[in-house]
Amino acid sequence: MPEPVEFSKSVPQAGGAHAAGAPRTVDLRTGRRFDLIGLEWRGAPRARIELRTRRDGSHWTRWARVGASDDGPDGNAGAQRRSFSDPIWVGGADRVQIRAARPLPGLRLRLVNTTGSASPADRAKTRARVARRGAFGSVTAAAAPSAGIPPIIPRAAWGASRCRPRVTPAYGSVRVAYVHHTDSLNGYSRSRAASVVLGVCLFHRDARGWNDIGYDFLVDRYGRIFEGRAGGVDAPVIGAQAGGFNSESTGVSMIGDFTRSAPPRRAMDALARLLAWKLGLHGVPAIGTTQVTSAGGSATGYRAGTRVTVNRISGHRDVDLTSCPGAALYRRLPALRRAVASLEGPISELSAGPMSQRSRFGAGVPLSGRLVVPPGQSPAGALIELRRHDGFSDATIATTTTGDDGSWSALLPPLPGHSAVRAVFAGDGARPGVVSNTAYVRVVPRVNLTLSSPAIPAGGRVTASGAVAPGKSRATITAYLVRADGSRKRVRTRHVRVRRGAFRAAIALRAAGSYRLVARVGADSTSTAGRSAAVPVDVSPTP
Repeated sequence: MPEPVEFSKSVPQAGGAHAAGAPRTVDLRTGRRFDLIGLEWRGAPRARIELRTRRDGSHWTRWARVGASDDGPDGNAGAQRRSFSDPIWVGGADRVQIRAARPLPGLRLRLVNTTGSASPADRAKTRARVARRGAFGSVTAAAAPSAGIPPIIPRAAWGASRCRPRVTPAYGSVRVAYVHHTDSLNGYSRSRAASVVLGVCLFHRDARGWNDIGYDFLVDRYGRIFEGRAGGVDAPVIGAQAGGFNSESTGVSMIGDFTRSAPPRRAMDALARLLAWKLGLHGVPAIGTTQVTSAGGSATGYRAGTRVTVNRISGHRDVDLTSCPGAALYRRLPALRRAVASLEGPISELSAGPMSQRSRFGAGVPLSGRLVVPPGQSPAGALIELRRHDGFSDATIATTTTGDDGSWSALLPPLPGHSAVRAVFAGDGARPGVVSNTAYVRVVPRVNLTLSSPAIPAGGRVTASGAVAPGKSRATITAYLVRADGSRKRVRTRHVRVRRGAFRAAIALRAAGSYRLVARVGADSTSTAGRSAAVPVDVSPTP
């Protein structure tokens, strides 16, 4: 695997027109070869931009329309707005020409080389390695299919070790699948597809600043399926591919530009197999509509909280301000829905709830739900696994079985911190397997506080000791004077360090009266903020 090279270049003021009315063309030599190019500029994304590229000694490519990228994380809107194009795969070039209908202030090229060809030294090193071991991407290991899953090329096979996620994944639910295209040139070779996926990941993570590649899956023109965003192909991983609508969806991108050219049949067949498995696994029928709720943001025209009715297999343009997945692919979606429905067959449904709850650290967590199986089958006696997402995988933490009506309940063991949990029915031949929505559990810390004495003289000190679980770095101890009318006045605050889950501090109380002391800890990635019960102490007048 070649080491990727990322670099950027500022572009002199591009856009506008010459006196004759033709758009101004900017010609730029990059100095190093690049395989993927994306554009970044200040201001609104609605700009008509075209570019073409060439390598020394070769011909210019045709002018390609550059689409503005309107996908991204939910609620993605910044005060200092930067607009981005979709990343375009060009497969090796060192010169680019750009023309635009209007000026593009602050235009910058974001360039990625993933084929080991950026410099003469890189090319020599790559030739030697290819001679010894073959070209990167010429052999790809697909995950072994099971339970109806089609072959999926794992992240390790396309170089994801060079594009590690910034944070662990988040999980939601799958109610709809959005179909995309990468807006890249269509003529890539079979061995280059892995490099395309790596280039898209690096652009999404490093240029766009996302946590990981935006799509959950990608499909190349040869009908091969690539695992996209990390977190588990069978899990409801929240991507960054349909801004405002990521948390209730899965996203699949076809590698190529399908504005005028339709995807090859083998690519469409692979897409149908993937969606039949993925939607069926989440209990979603291929045909029909569902309602999703917008999270708002700059990518979509729907305000936060708006309920939108969409097909369960939709195009990206159905919810965001974009022409993706291209007109030629978008016209294929009705036929795709029918193909997925024929492959999907009967499906089960599985719920888990409550969707969100708080649990005291160290306490068991109750969950319940219901399994619905296809007509003619009984839901009784099905084994339900409760799995907790942990980093980039999940682990079974409890099991239970369904009753005669398919209902189930379980008491999860105490959780170590904030957790995302789902119920899984693996299937048993007669009854199709299915996974539930994600249930979120927010852990409330236990904070205990004791005092060295229930009474002290005015001007004396009382020692406050306590414990926190799960552990924190700091705690705050506050002393309140209780007035005659029962109201409280804060009179003393101490910030103390917590070591190995324990803290200790001396609190000086000068005036006589009745006091209450409370210990608090702040929220972090493992638990919410928490506080102890109020502990009384009486301060007597000095004799």
